[in-house]
Amino acid sequence: MYDFAEINFAIPTYDLKLGWQTSASYSYYFTELWGVSTGLGVSQYRSQCKLNGAFQENAPFILGNYAGVDPFDGHATYYELRVRTRDWEEQQKGYFLEIPLMANFHAKFGANERWGLFANLGCKFQLPLKVEYQIIDGEHASDYKLNVSGYYAERNLELGGPHSPGVGLSGFGSTHNPSEVLTYEHGRNNIKFNISMVSELGFLFSLCKRIDVALGYFVDCSLLQQRGILKEDTNETPLFVGPDSNYAALAQDYNIANGITYTSMIKNKYIDKVTTISSGIKMELRVKL
Repeated sequence: MYDFAEINFAIPTYDLKLGWQTSASYSYYFTELWGVSTGLGVSQYRSQCKLNGAFQENAPFILGNYAGVDPFDGHATYYELRVRTRDWEEQQKGYFLEIPLMANFHAKFGANERWGLFANLGCKFQLPLKVEYQIIDGEHASDYKLNVSGYYAERNLELGGPHSPGVGLSGFGSTHNPSEVLTYEHGRNNIKFNISMVSELGFLFSLCKRIDVALGYFVDCSLLQQRGILKEDTNETPLFVGPDSNYAALAQDYNIANGITYTSMIKNKYIDKVTTISSGIKMELRVKL
């Protein structure tokens, strides 16, 4: 789950997605009803974030001035590289190594104690393994998500803008599949150590004298809200970074959009802090030692 900082040009939303948890644990009961447990597990958290809004003519991402070829007379010139987004979507995945520390309660009922109830309460120490992100492309060719353009100050002219035809030679224009024209990196570990509160409640079913099946519902919520995911000056990290000067100087031979780097929402001001939240169905196989 992600909380967003204020954004000038778009209204951000998020949507929690299906994840998973798996673990092995050991429980020790002091009495027939009460005990403690610990163990080791791995979990995956997923969320999809969206910057709602159309292309903003007066609010592009300015990526700097670059050398290129004037498309009108073929001479070398400079232009301002611009990027705009529309209904921009990104999916994040976080993987954690988890160590739970729980207080346990269980009670058996019936003549043969074939069923019962259980409840657990405690915390989990979460050590981040990896964080991934992925750009979500448009579903149709006309569903434009990204626009790249060049503004030529000497001519007071912008080529490849949202309402202009594309310029294939320079890579200017709009596309529905930004993941294919941008460079971006997966798997950078920018999430810190976390502690999560855990509660569980459910039923016990006895298969035999030593084996029970537990089926219940759980809720996890982190106690630490993580700020500054990338670094202290994360608010200054741009969403897009222009190509280096050597690459830009060859714009007449290469698609300039393929030199633009996307840094992701999770690494800059668009996500103010991260809170891990999960809930769902839990099933366990319990073996009595």
